[in-house]
Amino acid sequence: MSSSSAMRFLEERHVAIVVDLLVWSHRMDLLALSNVRGEVTLHRLTWQKVWTLAPPSKGVKVTAMAWRPDGKILAIAYSSGDFFLVDVENADVVHKLQTNGEVSCLTWQENKTFEINVAKKEMISFLQEENPQLLPPLPTLSRSFGPISKEENAEDSKQINSQTKPNLLVCGTVDGEITMFALGLLSCGTINLSSHLDGQKCHVLSVKMDPSFKNLLAVVAVQNPDLSWVVQLMHFDLSKIEKHSEELLILAKQYGLILSQVGYLGQTMSSITEAWENILMEMDSSLANYASQVEPGAVSADFLELLMFGTASPELQTFLLSDLTERGLKKLGNSIEVSYINIQKLVLKHLQAVSAAIYFHVTGLSGMANEKAYQEIGLCLDLVSEASVSAAAFISKATEVQQVIDSSMKNYKAFFRWLYAAILRLSDERVPPEMVKMRQQELTFIAEFLEKFDDAQEGADGKPKFNLERLGQYLVDKDLTTPKDSSGNHWHQFLNGDPELKNNPFIVPKFENMSLVQQHKHLLSALTRLFEHPSRAFDTPILQTKRVHETKDLAQLRLTTHCFDHRFYMAMIDKQEAADVLRYAEVCLRSFLDPVRRALFRFSDEVEHRVLDVQFFSEETISVLLEQQQDNKMAVFLQFPLKIAVEQALVFFPREGVEATRLLEPNSLKPLENMVGAQIAVNGERKVAVVLSESRRRVRLFEMEVEEDDEEDETTLNSTRESDNTDK
Repeated sequence: MSSSSAMRFLEERHVAIVVDLLVWSHRMDLLALSNVRGEVTLHRLTWQKVWTLAPPSKGVKVTAMAWRPDGKILAIAYSSGDFFLVDVENADVVHKLQTNGEVSCLTWQENKTFEINVAKKEMISFLQEENPQLLPPLPTLSRSFGPISKEENAEDSKQINSQTKPNLLVCGTVDGEITMFALGLLSCGTINLSSHLDGQKCHVLSVKMDPSFKNLLAVVAVQNPDLSWVVQLMHFDLSKIEKHSEELLILAKQYGLILSQVGYLGQTMSSITEAWENILMEMDSSLANYASQVEPGAVSADFLELLMFGTASPELQTFLLSDLTERGLKKLGNSIEVSYINIQKLVLKHLQAVSAAIYFHVTGLSGMANEKAYQEIGLCLDLVSEASVSAAAFISKATEVQQVIDSSMKNYKAFFRWLYAAILRLSDERVPPEMVKMRQQELTFIAEFLEKFDDAQEGADGKPKFNLERLGQYLVDKDLTTPKDSSGNHWHQFLNGDPELKNNPFIVPKFENMSLVQQHKHLLSALTRLFEHPSRAFDTPILQTKRVHETKDLAQLRLTTHCFDHRFYMAMIDKQEAADVLRYAEVCLRSFLDPVRRALFRFSDEVEHRVLDVQFFSEETISVLLEQQQDNKMAVFLQFPLKIAVEQALVFFPREGVEATRLLEPNSLKPLENMVGAQIAVNGERKVAVVLSESRRRVRLFEMEVEEDDEEDETTLNSTRESDNTDK
């Protein structure tokens, strides 16, 4: 483009809260802004607000943002070390990640040179199209059961099915650590820069990869003993990631599918527990009060005496007639029945379906784990087998819970029918004939039921935590107090008679003492171990380190980087050292012996200008925000051709800056009247730019590279809406 190409003014808007960061989407006309409160707001080019996302906690600020290459997900890093992957359609947090320190920079890049072979393409097609057809769709969770994701597609809540090319989300931290995530999900490598710098304190300023994923370039500030900082360029070899891009893409997609299922499983478990706790709260409270008024062991004795002889102790009679009452018992019985029906549906329709889906996807990794290419990226067959067994064991435990629910429902119905008849007798009221008739099997149920009444455990308030039946023990993170008796199970008898067969790896072990919650944690732990290995499989040897700059204050440093055509480009401003100088550097990635080429540019031929901000607009252009130093300060926008910087760059460190205005075409500097700027955000693909004012509460939007004939007359740049000159 010509350096003097026109800019069309679009909008000027005020924002209520001071803005920190601005990042354009590369695929859509969407601008993400973060403010000093840690909120992120998404705006369209017309300044229509799409949504606002609150910070994860108070006092947390946004430190970096990056868009997924397809523009559908926004990565937001916070000062707490957390960062979220957010759906741009509705602000849903589709995934959460955690780093060891505060994130200082993010980049999310796609392998633009990637071409997948036919076999791998068929595998990806199978994962996306045929795989889902082999499994029934996961049913939607009712909102009455607790917090439910807004995602309609539960099988792909991480939104990775649309990804057909490898992409890496790379984050750098203030503690000198770089972490890479395939498709933004699967950790595939961590670089501890301090280990390459003899333990020196360092801060990652920028990370960038070349389009083929062969090289990773990190701009790192290394602290000197005198607390000054040396800015270095560190070049790492990513050839192993580039070699295994196909396998990494397929594994990351499988990981994303499994993560989606795990999220659905977690919601289902929460819904089951919540439904159980809400319904039983009233019953537990009333029975616990009665249990606290009698001697230990008297609860079962009193109820069994009522069952066998029809007589009640004074305490029990008072409890039944005054505390519980006939009406209260009916209400409690109906609530318990509804509770069981709801929990039964959750187990049958949701828990069984999602656990089967997880088992299906995990066992699908077995064939991949036998291939050398997948073994080289950390997929271990033993860990796949371990996760498969854990998933199968969870299915078995869910089936056991369903059996316990069936048994408990029978116990409850018989128990409430008997207790209702007992209350009527104690009240000297007529007992309906159908209430009197009870089978021996039902009496046995009730007797066994009552016998275990004194198994209550002490709660946090010191009172007995009183449960009427055995389901509750499956929904806590503790061993089962009363494991299910499987002595009459013929299959278990057969296995116990053949220890060699019982220990066969193809036989799913039975974790008899584990609760459903413990089995869930066991499954999550196995899946975590399975996908931890890829993060350690990719070694990233350092190829070269180049010294670029030295500064005393990192806060005064602003830089932008780009990587293409086997070269790395960097433009930088050090406002403390020389605020009127734009520093440029480039490095050839093909030759380690090639020195850094540098150039210094000034913009003060006729009028002195300070350099405020800089960003790469495209592979041909660097956008520069200047400040005209006159009686009235004014922002100036410049599209600086990269070819000028390349032509002026020298292999030795320049002592004086080149007067750039003499190298530019006429009218290259675009004054922005009635504005003093602070920061810019540009997007060469969408040809848009935004300028943030010095107050950081006013933005001005522009369309770039418009035809001269389309440029608005005097309103294109210099005329804006009426603005308060005090708000600059």
